[in-house]
Order: sequence, then C-alpha cells, then structure tokens
Amino acid sequence: MAAKKTKKHEIRNTAIDRKWFRERMDALGLTREQVAKAFDAAPYMVTRMIVGERPVRLDEIKTWADVLEVHTVEIVRRLGVPVPPPTVPVIGVLRSNARVSLFAPNVAEKIESPRLEPGAPRRSKAINSKAPRQSYG
Repeated sequence: MAAKKTKKHEIRNTAIDRKWFRERMDALGLTREQVAKAFDAAPYMVTRMIVGERPVRLDEIKTWADVLEVHTVEIVRRLGVPVPPPTVPVIGVLRSNARVSLFAPNVAEKIESPRLEPGAPRRSKAINSKAPRQSYG
C-alpha cells in the first residue's frame, strides 16, 4: 500500500523502509530510547512510526532528519512517498574547441541533478559536453 494522507499534517504509510531506519540508527549507534527522547515520546512510539502503525506528522520529518543526520527528502522517500529526483536545466553545450554555446532562453532541457548536501546552493545549472573527436592521422 502506498503512502496516503490521513490529515493535512501527517502521513500514514505501510511501505516504510523499516530496514533502512533500523540500519541507520545502528550505524549512528542510536537506541530507540535515544531517538524517542528527540521526539519527546516513549520508545514504543518510535517503533510504531517505523512500522507504519502510527502516522508520521510533517513536523516529525525534520526531527527524523536531524536524528538520523540525513536530508528531509531522504526521510520522506524512506517513508514510502514517491519523490521525483531534483532536476537542473542544461543551459548550453561545451564544444570540442573548449567554447561554451548557450541555448536560447526557455529552450533548455532538464537533467537529473546530482544529490546535494544539505545547505548546498539550489540554483545550479548544467552544460552538456561533447567529447572531442579524435583523429588518428
């Protein structure tokens, strides 16, 4: 079952990546009790969120991200919500003579963006490169 909104401010999901949450907690050496403290909740509530028995409120996504030291988008994705990859516009092409030719405005195609670290600039752009043709004379 896919993620479904139960209220405006929470997501209930049975497709949660439980294994990832447990492995991430283990990798950081976190216990359920330590995670529960960040939520000001009992440890069983953490388990209920991870297994999909309790909806995760939108404000709790940030707490999960902080505790597990990942971006909020990663938490949303691991909660089973389909998140399209970020894209950046391709604004030009790098030619074999090392010159850049820019495309006309609003003509740029979009490509998948590399994963950005939290705090990285979000206004990235890309240029396409054409490999120089080699001549074996």
